[in-house]
Amino acid sequence: MRTQQVAPGQTSTDRPRLPWPLRVLLCLPALLVALFVPTIGLSLTPLGAVLAENSTRAAVVNIVLCAIVCVLAVLITMALMRWIDRRPMRETGWRWTGSSGWLLGAGIGLAVLIVVATTQLLAALGHLERIDVPWAEFGAAGVAITIASGLARAFLLQGIPEELLFRGYLMQTLRAHPRRALVVSTVFFGIIHIVSAGGQANLTERFIYLATPTGFGFLAAVLVLRLRSVWPAVGIHAGFHVGTMITGLTGVNTTDPGAWVAMGLVFSAAGLVGLRGIDWSRPVGLER
Repeated sequence: MRTQQVAPGQTSTDRPRLPWPLRVLLCLPALLVALFVPTIGLSLTPLGAVLAENSTRAAVVNIVLCAIVCVLAVLITMALMRWIDRRPMRETGWRWTGSSGWLLGAGIGLAVLIVVATTQLLAALGHLERIDVPWAEFGAAGVAITIASGLARAFLLQGIPEELLFRGYLMQTLRAHPRRALVVSTVFFGIIHIVSAGGQANLTERFIYLATPTGFGFLAAVLVLRLRSVWPAVGIHAGFHVGTMITGLTGVNTTDPGAWVAMGLVFSAAGLVGLRGIDWSRPVGLER
């Protein structure tokens, strides 16, 4: 009879309760619950009509909803770790240490650099459309609200929840097989973005768009393997959205298939560089 492989540091009594494909697939419903439960809850209240009349209040509530999504994602991941994988939460890389701040900042900086440099170069070469930003219509308050909402979405709605589940939880649940963890995390994360609203005009563009999330997802996964922390992955993911926000504010339209492919290729190239020297014999998630 074939026995299930037990990862280093695990005994037969604390193996995950489900086969690895099912544990991987759990990431999707977990994310959907975190994303939609707060929104559905809000829709069941009379707040929707009130918020539609005041953009500032709507922005504040949206920021609060993003925070609730983030908290739910953390709690759901904790539940998965405790009841499914039966491992401590720190194995996801979700712990703040002396190096976490600079790892997060480095991820943000790298992603912003890739997005801004790539799109500005394409715009300079005439491959991306430049649009006029109506700053006079925004006003100082409007700009502040736009930036605050963008940052909340980048970190609380997308960066932290998605990376905690698809890099933190998913990769540690495949901890005994780092190569499998890298491939499955990258591919699964890319595929779910087929439903993303990134300016795609048709089904073909939806598939082309996958180049970007697959590219930065690959880089994020490589950084998790190399640095044993989820924070640089959060930085890459959130930094991508911060970079697109900056690019949009400078008047460059990034909703273009060429931009999606170019950014995906640059992110992937950075990931390939990061692969050099990785110890593939070391399980994912083990602390130093």
